[in-house]
Amino acid sequence: MSEYLKLKTHIDSIRSQQLDELETKVDLGSNFYAKAFVPDTQYIFVNVGFGFHLQMSLDEADEFIDRKVKHMEKLAET
Repeated sequence: MSEYLKLKTHIDSIRSQQLDELETKVDLGSNFYAKAFVPDTQYIFVNVGFGFHLQMSLDEADEFIDRKVKHMEKLAET
């Protein structure tokens, strides 16, 4: 769940700073990172589970994260 909340924070940063492009680091695993350049921040790829990633607009990603977090919280309660 923390990864989704972190992504939501990054989406909010992209919006608030009105970033059209972005330089970042991508976690390759085992604390190895590679530099990455995102030429267009209008769309991002979101991990939807089982190793699948979907391209979504920032609004779609926001909505997906909200639904995913609510679902995970509901599962944690039971």
